[in-house]
Amino acid sequence: MLRRFPQALFTERHRSDFAREPDFSKGHQVDWQRPVAQARQHGENGRQIRRRLTDTHTADEIFDIAMQGRGAVIRGWGATHLLRDVPHAVCVRVCAPFEVRKRRMMERLASEDEEVIAEEIRNNDEAHAAIVRRHFDLRWTDPENYDVVLNTKRVRVDECVEEVLSLVRAPQFAETEGTRRTLDDLALAARVRAALRRAPETREARVTVNADGGRVALSGAGSTDEMLAFVEVASTVPGVRDVAYRTLQ
Repeated sequence: MLRRFPQALFTERHRSDFAREPDFSKGHQVDWQRPVAQARQHGENGRQIRRRLTDTHTADEIFDIAMQGRGAVIRGWGATHLLRDVPHAVCVRVCAPFEVRKRRMMERLASEDEEVIAEEIRNNDEAHAAIVRRHFDLRWTDPENYDVVLNTKRVRVDECVEEVLSLVRAPQFAETEGTRRTLDDLALAARVRAALRRAPETREARVTVNADGGRVALSGAGSTDEMLAFVEVASTVPGVRDVAYRTLQ
């Protein structure tokens, strides 16, 4: 299964949290949905709302796809780094020199405008670098962040596929009960973070979330009232069996 981001990013359960700007050019106005209205009351603008909701739900959705059990190829949006601690996840980077990428893109788009194509590639790379740096404090081009790096200038696409499949089939990447538990715990922690970011009373929280077999541990600075709010929100997340919170003095 191949999921491409961001086109297939949001599931139905996320759509109520993602609102579009009103489109007056088409003769109608799209109603603001409740999370956006609440966020505006707290002083967020449209761009900040989108960035927060997109960031939160991207991680949540990636873990949901990874947990489906049928196997998945997840491209982009930091999936490699989100799943890096899952022992049965194979993390791959496919690359090529800039000039090769430019030539291929010009051929694909039937364009002769080298400058425009080159600028598009640079913008894409800069955006990807910013996302990975913001969320993971990493350089996405560093090879140590991947299990294998494949250069398509020298390795054909079909050979790249075989290399990846050989790793997927290798014993060290086999899915076991233990590796599945690791994925389950990371996914639950992501769902709790998403819930905390959606709730107006906790969306600004800087809270560390860890999960272990349905037991969620929250830690961070805050008052007793904030602590109770965090626990209340986290307790509503499906799969959470118990919540513990530790304030940092």
